[in-house]
Amino acid sequence: MGCEPERVTGYVDGALEPEAAWSTEVHLWRCRDCAAQARLEMELASRLRSLRDLLPPSPGLARRVVRAAPGLPAALVN
Repeated sequence: MGCEPERVTGYVDGALEPEAAWSTEVHLWRCRDCAAQARLEMELASRLRSLRDLLPPSPGLARRVVRAAPGLPAALVN
């Protein structure tokens, strides 16, 4: 596997199939750039999760998101 930033993001998000996750992990052991990307994304995700409880969404956020993203299934915000 070569450097694939989108795949590193999938790995961090836990969205890869087991075989792809394993090959990405092996790549991260060998590639400093991709390992740095993974660390940054993990840190960002951790910080965003910690904000979830501190900053509740503003009223009407779901409605504004649906308006701004036509084609987004309404079921996602109900």
